[in-house]
Amino acid sequence: MRSDFPRKKLPGPATSGKPSNTSLIEGIIEIARSLKLDIIAEGVETKAQFDFLKSHGCDQVQGYLLAGPLSADQFERNHVLRLRAAGS
Repeated sequence: MRSDFPRKKLPGPATSGKPSNTSLIEGIIEIARSLKLDIIAEGVETKAQFDFLKSHGCDQVQGYLLAGPLSADQFERNHVLRLRAAGS
């Protein structure tokens, strides 16, 4: 299925922070950039992982560093309603 928003998602195991994954992550990001894809990293759990991904041009991250899994109701309560209240 093709998305209207081209992106490459880096799987959690790739972002584990192991030195052996560094070249892999850099290569994937470089290829995604050359294809003009947005890059989203899964499974980001530490500030060091976040900083590495940010410094290499990763566009978005998701993982326990930012928030644990939320139900739809929790997400709406925590984010959607707050945005509506702020006028967004």
